[in-house]
Amino acid sequence: VIIFCIYMVTTVFMLPLWGFHMTCGYVYGTFWAALLIATTQALCAGAAFSTSRYLVGPYIRNSLEKRYGRKFTAIDKAVGEDGLRITLLLRLSPIIPFGINNYLCGCTGMKVSEFVIGTWLGVLPGTTAYCNMGSMGKQVLAQGTTTLQKIVMGLGLVAALLVIKLLSDLATKALKD
Repeated sequence: VIIFCIYMVTTVFMLPLWGFHMTCGYVYGTFWAALLIATTQALCAGAAFSTSRYLVGPYIRNSLEKRYGRKFTAIDKAVGEDGLRITLLLRLSPIIPFGINNYLCGCTGMKVSEFVIGTWLGVLPGTTAYCNMGSMGKQVLAQGTTTLQKIVMGLGLVAALLVIKLLSDLATKALKD
């Protein structure tokens, strides 16, 4: 409940959470922390999305329609028809920051359910990697490590970061296309 409340405040007000994922990984372990954080992120993003859609969305939509005309209408239609895939790609790509993405997508015709599911799937790889770093830190502090364990942890960390980078690059390219 505390983690959810912290995440809700930071999501709605677009505040940073440096080290939060690793701290949760340290406390709960990789699996439970990643599940908890990814679910919390998706639910809080859905709340911000809904806030945008129902409170300020109509005003922003009108402004975007006036300013961009048919371009905005075409983008809105595409996002509305393929919301899950678009959200997944946006979450895997660092093109639009997490908080801004919640509010911008709320101004489109995207379904809330597709946004929440796409967010959950899209944040899972990065969240898991960060939670794993915290969990590894706890293991190192509690038990110490051998040279081989340090090498394996280092390789695992590098591999996780490379996978995140690869997914991010693929998502960015797909969004541009």
